[in-house]
Amino acid sequence: MIPAVVERCAGIDVHKKFVVVCVLVGAAHLNPEPKLRKFGTINAFLYQLRDWLLEENCKQVAMESTGPYWRPVFNILEEAGIKVTLANPQQVKNLRVSGEEALRMGLANRLVEPGKALESALEIAHSLAAFPQGCLRADRLSAYEQWSLPLDEARRNELRRGLAVLDSGESRAGASRFAAGAGRHGAFGEAKPN
Repeated sequence: MIPAVVERCAGIDVHKKFVVVCVLVGAAHLNPEPKLRKFGTINAFLYQLRDWLLEENCKQVAMESTGPYWRPVFNILEEAGIKVTLANPQQVKNLRVSGEEALRMGLANRLVEPGKALESALEIAHSLAAFPQGCLRADRLSAYEQWSLPLDEARRNELRRGLAVLDSGESRAGASRFAAGAGRHGAFGEAKPN
């Protein structure tokens, strides 16, 4: 097992149009609290990333040096005094960790017994099917569409899609189920798909 030595750090997955950031906070001997965020790659969004890391008092970051996309992220974070460790993608892909290590690092959010992966995946699929599908689809589309839009326009697009869901009437049934306790803290009980 890889021992934890840093109690506040972040990993950044860099893509052409966005970066995904996971900040891990917690005592080295305990499971850390993961905090996930996604940012666009234009400078304004990268400055928001920098500010968020500083607010979280996160001064150590690791990311792969894939293509040219890591450079602006590196420059903005390094200028702020954040220590950035660049990892060679080939070496990272060869790194193997146990399920327990992946869980502790925030790479996984659950472990299943050997031979139970399909059963667990079907349970997750059924729980997702219990959510209002129009709402899920609108959220998913909004998430995909936002990366090519300026921030204000992305927010207007998300609002437009959300209002369409509200107008559909689907949200009334979901809100009633939630008010009755379904879906709180991951407990869906008798929640039925729409």
